[in-house]
Amino acid sequence: MMQSVRSLKEVGGSPLGSRIPTLQLLKLFFSKELQDRNLAHRMAHLVENQILRWAPPSSDVSGVGGILALAFGYREDQNGYVTPGPVNHQLANLTVNLWRQARCPVYAQWEIAKAIGPRIPSNHVKPIYPAVDTASGVKKYLSTYGVIAQVKKLVKRPASLGKVLIVAHRDHALRCVRTARRLGFKNSFTPPVGQLPVNYDPKSAQPWTRNRLAYILHDILSRLEAYRSEVIGSSSPSRQLG
Repeated sequence: MMQSVRSLKEVGGSPLGSRIPTLQLLKLFFSKELQDRNLAHRMAHLVENQILRWAPPSSDVSGVGGILALAFGYREDQNGYVTPGPVNHQLANLTVNLWRQARCPVYAQWEIAKAIGPRIPSNHVKPIYPAVDTASGVKKYLSTYGVIAQVKKLVKRPASLGKVLIVAHRDHALRCVRTARRLGFKNSFTPPVGQLPVNYDPKSAQPWTRNRLAYILHDILSRLEAYRSEVIGSSSPSRQLG
């Protein structure tokens, strides 16, 4: 490994201080490690896109035809009573502010819809709920992909919404936009990134949303799982992590 590090220093130094773009450094690194130029090229792009990129494409509210709001954790007490939690209340507040400017349909994961309450008329907001297992009565886990897939079923033609704003936690946002675009909402963006919540809830019922390191690792695994499914083929089973 030390020899590999030296070889990178010889061509320009570490990625943070290098005169050579990070992508090129990754290609050089993987070429040395894998001895396969074509695979090195693919691996370099994989690392750059699935691990190093976190800033979502953003836009203002002008011309928006729909808002998709995706939850981030929730609270659950010792009796199993579930509440949205503080981060979802922040996401709900942002959703309400955007709706007041755009007056367009809102599709909100149920935790956010609950936090919105009567601030948006019921005929303007469609809550997205998890499916319930008919045998056990237990709610099934609702992933990021699952939320957006439900919205797609509701609107039938994603392109009919035109420009869509994705409301999500800052660290969740890029994956949300990518998933929406993959499902047909091609003109998807987040609001200006500075408006997105960045804090974490240490009391969240979902452990991966309690601190930033845990979530970054979770999100990377989710991205890699989606990419793995594309590499293997869409007919292969895929587990959406969140």
